[in-house]
Amino acid sequence: PKSKISTDTFIAWSCQHSGSVNTQYDWFSERLPELILKHGIENAINAGDQQEGLKHDLERNGELIGGLNYSTQQVLAGVMPGDVIVQVFASRMHKIVVRCKRNRKNPFSQRKIEQMVHEALMQYFHRSGNHDQWVLADGHTPLVVTHYALQMFVYWGCRKVLDNMNLSLNNLMEVVSSHIEYGTDSKMPSGLSMSNYHP
Repeated sequence: PKSKISTDTFIAWSCQHSGSVNTQYDWFSERLPELILKHGIENAINAGDQQEGLKHDLERNGELIGGLNYSTQQVLAGVMPGDVIVQVFASRMHKIVVRCKRNRKNPFSQRKIEQMVHEALMQYFHRSGNHDQWVLADGHTPLVVTHYALQMFVYWGCRKVLDNMNLSLNNLMEVVSSHIEYGTDSKMPSGLSMSNYHP
């Protein structure tokens, strides 16, 4: 019998440094989704330094966008990849719906919509880097706000995409949460284990 081959396709980055004046925000928002769609990437890995931070007088040295404290930087660090994930989801979901409607007369069931959302939604893995861990000295867990902001941004973005297609999914938050993992060790969709390190 023919054996089934599983593949993992991924794109990875680190040192996003949200809040820095040197971060290429337009490239991230516009070019990154294009690359993911062009190459059929299913997994994204963010290997840390998601925020710029406030140590070493970065704001006074002109390396930080003025007024961005840790909370604001962490929200931005979640919204940046969240925007990419939602753009990719919108493009893929549209194609999946068109494909599935060809041979279907009845409305989609909740089970079918959930399958479609899982297929369209990327898997996103992220971890902290040394800039993210600077908050430990103040008694804060790194990237808690980022993880929450990311989940909520992706949830509402996907919900809007589904609304525009006259679709809804009762357990959308649960599905979105299952596609976002925080930590250093994860399991890829194929079942292979993965560890990621901050450079």
